[in-house]
Amino acid sequence: MQALVKYAPGAGNMEVRPIPEPVPGPGQVLLQVAYAGICGSDMHIYAGAIEFKKYPLVPGHEISGTIAATGPGVKDWRVGERVTTEHTFSTCGRCLYCRRGEYQECAARQSLGFDINGGFAEYVLAASDMLHRLPENLPLEAAALSEPLASAVHAVSKAGISWGDNVLVIGPGTIGQLAAQVAKAEGGRVFVIGTEADAERLQVAKSLGADYTFALGEKAEEGVKDTLLALTAGYGPDIVLECSGSRSGAALGLEIIRRQGTYIQVGLFGRPVELDYEQISYKELIVNGIFCHNWPDWEKALALMAAGRIGYRQLITTSLPLAEWQEGFQMMAEHKGLKILLAPGEGEHSL
Repeated sequence: MQALVKYAPGAGNMEVRPIPEPVPGPGQVLLQVAYAGICGSDMHIYAGAIEFKKYPLVPGHEISGTIAATGPGVKDWRVGERVTTEHTFSTCGRCLYCRRGEYQECAARQSLGFDINGGFAEYVLAASDMLHRLPENLPLEAAALSEPLASAVHAVSKAGISWGDNVLVIGPGTIGQLAAQVAKAEGGRVFVIGTEADAERLQVAKSLGADYTFALGEKAEEGVKDTLLALTAGYGPDIVLECSGSRSGAALGLEIIRRQGTYIQVGLFGRPVELDYEQISYKELIVNGIFCHNWPDWEKALALMAAGRIGYRQLITTSLPLAEWQEGFQMMAEHKGLKILLAPGEGEHSL
């Protein structure tokens, strides 16, 4: 089968090459991949900022497809079912986090696209207990967004949004767009901030239900801050979801949030950054981070999409054959569009 392989550490060192088709073992299923989304972490992998423990390895962890085969002991799944898979492949099952259902923090966790061959391939192995059936009205393209949506659900659950809370989302990329919609579904009054280069993305956010959108520029920043304060009775937002993964975004979030507000770091910086953390003390902030997601997050994500509470069509810019992966990565690097999907197989193309 064909797969996009990261064959050595460092920048680049990725190519499509033939690799053996995997065979499912006990408790595993073989998925025929329909779509796999290109994530920011995949860009870090391509750039060499994220290194694997072993090479070669197939990236890709935002996966949808159909079951092609089942391994020994798999009883609850049948060939042909349309599914998405969490990228958790295995855990110890015994530690504190596994027993709490927070297995994403298991120190022994192995993940598709990072430790085990992932979804940028025609077929991928997945753990049968990490599969989720797709609602009948959900196309496979949309299901490839369930991974970032589950992360957004996880983030919003940490924020504890109450009806009418003022929620600021910083960064209108895919995860920010999804977090804004989940926050809106929870009853938040949602503000989305981007840069002047995010004009089209901010229009998308507005069309998907954001109450206000703002573009920051050299001359606009103070005006945006003043407007945010005016719209929140002078206090600032109750909750900040920092989705840009930029130092400037985090600094703005800590500055503008109201006293005793809740700050959630969603985006990854990819490097150490310096921030004024004394504001946490002065403002008595609740500060939290998120890493991945767990089973309830995925089920809620799929339910939100099936119920029409999440607009996903506007977020999918294009789907490309695996052979055109470089075009997709270039689009991501140039911030063209939002979610770029690779379609290793023929794809369903139902959108």
